[in-house]
Parts: sequence; C-alpha cells; structure tokens
Amino acid sequence: MQARPEIFHDGYWYCYANSTAMLLASIGETISPRLIEVLTGVSLGAFQTPDGLPFFSGRCGLPDKGISAALDLLGFACEEQASDQAEPDPLDRLPALLEASPVLLGPLDMQHLVYNPMRPPFPGADHFVLALGSDGERIRLHDPAGFAHALIAREPLKAAWRADAIQYKSGHYRISALCIVRPSRSRPRAARRSMAR
Repeated sequence: MQARPEIFHDGYWYCYANSTAMLLASIGETISPRLIEVLTGVSLGAFQTPDGLPFFSGRCGLPDKGISAALDLLGFACEEQASDQAEPDPLDRLPALLEASPVLLGPLDMQHLVYNPMRPPFPGADHFVLALGSDGERIRLHDPAGFAHALIAREPLKAAWRADAIQYKSGHYRISALCIVRPSRSRPRAARRSMAR
C-alpha cells in the first residue's frame, strides 16, 4: 500500500472541520479547516436541547450533516455511512476500511476517549477524529483535541462511536472515507453554491 500523507490539525472546538481537513490531506488536498468550518454552516446559530443543554450550532448546520455539505460544496465525493441500529458495531470492518483510506469518525462521545485525561466526565460531548490505522486490538487516530497518533482500544472506541448520548446524530458509527475529487470542482463555484443554500 502506498504511504499517505499525514497532516495533523488541532483545535478542539472545530474538531469536525479539522478532522475533515486531515481526511482531505490524505488524498493530497490542502483545504483550510477555516474554509470547511464556514461551508458546514455549523457555527451559524445556537439552540437548546430538550434537556436544557445549550448547543452553539444552528439546527440546520449540525456537524455530521455539515461535513457532508462542505465536502459536496468543495467538489469531493466521499463514502459516508451510519447505522440506524447500535448493534452490531462495525469495528470488525474498520481495519479493512483503514487499509484503503483514513476514516473520519464522528460524532463520538468524548467521555469514552480514554487516552484524553481532560475528557468530560459526563456523556454527550460530541467530537470528531480521523482514524489512521489498526493493529487489530487498537485504533491509531489523530484527535484534533491535541492528540496526534493516539491509540484507543476497541471497546472504548465502540462506546464513543455508538454516540448514544449525542442528541443530534444521524445514526450510530458514522464514517466518511475514500474521498475523490469530482471533475466539476472549483472553489469559486463552491462559494457560490454555499450562498445559495
């Protein structure tokens, strides 16, 4: 397998944009996380969840859907999957996916990211990371909260990736991988298309 470039972007607050930028860097594309952030529409607004938790995001620009929108606007086609059911989990398929491409995972529940000593002690804090490889027992990932090449065992990753406490999720075990450039891509066109949404 040909070596892929590994670029690390950190910054906890824009983990979805940083993880997406790292995914695109793996195919040789340099797209600023700041541009991805704007194109996701995530930072445009705020709302309160039914249990009273303030969420600084617009309801129309949730991170998982925003990543899909930004990739489309930028002219990339990526394989995206999520499961309606929490079981069975896709951990056995993840190593094969990682042989072909890094895999953007999220939303994850940060409470279960055990390599991070500053993780929240409560459920429901969302996060996105880029999985890079697997040794069968552990997954190696870039976590934009400041953890390049972090290792996590399968069980805590499964608990985080299930995202049970993430209220906005559009399925369990969401991934984005295997991105390709669509022939009609252009940045000015992406900017025009984003304004039309």
